[in-house]
Amino acid sequence: MLLIQQRRWDEARDVCRDVANLGLPAAGAGLYCMVAGAWWRAGDRAEAIALLREAGATIPRQVRIYGDLGTYLAAEQRWEEAIEAYREAVRQNEKAHPAVNTLAWLLADCEDESLRKPDEAVALARSATEQEPDNGNYWNTLGVAHYRAGELEASRTALRKATELNAGRNPTDALFLAMVRWRLGEKAAAREDGERALRLMKQAPIAVDRDLIRAPLPAESMRRERARHRAEAAALLGLETEER
Repeated sequence: MLLIQQRRWDEARDVCRDVANLGLPAAGAGLYCMVAGAWWRAGDRAEAIALLREAGATIPRQVRIYGDLGTYLAAEQRWEEAIEAYREAVRQNEKAHPAVNTLAWLLADCEDESLRKPDEAVALARSATEQEPDNGNYWNTLGVAHYRAGELEASRTALRKATELNAGRNPTDALFLAMVRWRLGEKAAAREDGERALRLMKQAPIAVDRDLIRAPLPAESMRRERARHRAEAAALLGLETEER
């Protein structure tokens, strides 16, 4: 951690390699991911991605490496590479439900619509909910996947389950439920859900954590995604397009 805090990147990378060479895969993967996350936060994104690619080539069967790699590639809008990184994570361990869920999310809701595969996303998201049935975020992914596949009733069921498990605090649950209900002809209820989603967004702005040690989920990705969903709902329901 001292090397990271002092931004002595080459030395930190050498320590990663030393640990990996000791035959300690979990420790090596964790260290690679921590250094890559710090490097990313320090602004050298290319080096962070390169370090994770090195880790994946060096340390076998470590899902976390490919999960972090997929996260950073998505933040760079390198969607095909991000999807492939998560596919590799799932190939390494199909029971790694966080990776399964994230792959499902990308295939359901990728910013590049040409890369969406909603039917595959539904199957993956269903697998994630079966592995961890009390995870509201997984049910949200399933609901969005059904929505993208045009399966409105199934989407509504999954999003209601997500809303219940998330205690009504996830704006994405409310926003997609609003769009589902609008398309089902429930216009008044849809607008209520949409307005609730906007209130939740105002109550829970996306913050940026500058700590070099903690592994990030890049805030810019989350902000871009939220703005895209909001614009989609605004076009359908006539909601506000910007947070005030």
